[in-house]
Amino acid sequence: MGSVREERAFWVHQIHSTLLNSIGAAILQSRVCEQAVRVGAPDCSGEIQRLQGILAELEATARALTAPRTPERPGRIASEARRLIEAFRASHPGIELNADIPEADLGVPERVVEAACVVLQEALVNISRHAEARRVEVWLTIEEETILLRVRDDGCGFEPPKQAAGGRLAYGTHCGIRLMDEYAAMAGGRLEVGSARGRGTQVTLFIPVGEPASLLKNPT
Repeated sequence: MGSVREERAFWVHQIHSTLLNSIGAAILQSRVCEQAVRVGAPDCSGEIQRLQGILAELEATARALTAPRTPERPGRIASEARRLIEAFRASHPGIELNADIPEADLGVPERVVEAACVVLQEALVNISRHAEARRVEVWLTIEEETILLRVRDDGCGFEPPKQAAGGRLAYGTHCGIRLMDEYAAMAGGRLEVGSARGRGTQVTLFIPVGEPASLLKNPT
């Protein structure tokens, strides 16, 4: 990512989807520790150890962000999607996630892989933070030379951003949606967000890839 805009989008995404999660968890756990100390709970040391673990993870995440960046290899969009999905399932066992992902990797440009991964991760982060969802569905496919990624949840929903001039989203204070929209645009695609209070949310990413994407049976 060479431009200033792309560099900024990268860092905002990293902070929004990784550091803020760890910081929020540390704040919540510190309150648990404070309460445990006040009431003299017998497992107070265990709560403090959990806080130390969260802080250690936060430090590791910050160090990883300062390490030299290496671009991801193209052609691994399905593998990367499955990795993000499994990470979500492991950290949110109370939310049922059903996924329809191609068995073989779709051979597409790196910018498409990156945009799809950012949209998927941000959508899942927003679901975990705000949606109060019980079920999530993810689809990834190619239709008529266009990569299609769709993430749908059955959560509380919200007032979605309106379409602004030029077809972009007027996202206002929705930082996650702004990031997804920017990455979609940088990859030559577009983002659609549909939601209603009490009726869940659907995020859809469309990215034209020109020639039909090849299937990489054994990507290297």
